[in-house]
Amino acid sequence: MPSRVLNARTGGEVSVAGSPLATFESLTQAAVIAVMGVAIVVSNLLIIAAFLNFKGLSNEVINYYLLSLAVADLLCGLFVVPLSVYPAITGRWMFGDLMCRLVGYVEVTLWSVSVYTFMWISVDRYLAVRKPLRYETVSATVDISFLITFSLPQTGRSGSTDSRDCSGR
Repeated sequence: MPSRVLNARTGGEVSVAGSPLATFESLTQAAVIAVMGVAIVVSNLLIIAAFLNFKGLSNEVINYYLLSLAVADLLCGLFVVPLSVYPAITGRWMFGDLMCRLVGYVEVTLWSVSVYTFMWISVDRYLAVRKPLRYETVSATVDISFLITFSLPQTGRSGSTDSRDCSGR
């Protein structure tokens, strides 16, 4: 957000550093964030509803991966995106240090879930193409061993990479 804007009455510059005066750019950014948040929630609710209503979708392993992606994106759309609208307008975080750190943790955790899900989709598709006759048995063994090896040790560290400034400035 710019630290100075032009005053419409006097024609001089007015300092807006630290004030909640919104510019066209910040309002546009907040509107885009809000529209994207609604789109994220609606689209992922439709995916989850389709999975729950059509019994044929629960037969394929890949559909569980897609359900995992939809749930992670839905949680992001419900808990992370709405709290980003007001800071986009004002240029500062107003929800306190605890909420800042909690939102950062949730954001990084959900991002990690999405990345790991894409990784599992890749492993699953590789096994389906590479070993099509033994896919069912190899897939279950590989999924469990990789899950234990890669995913579980990461759960305690998922919020430690967040570099969000929670000072409220």
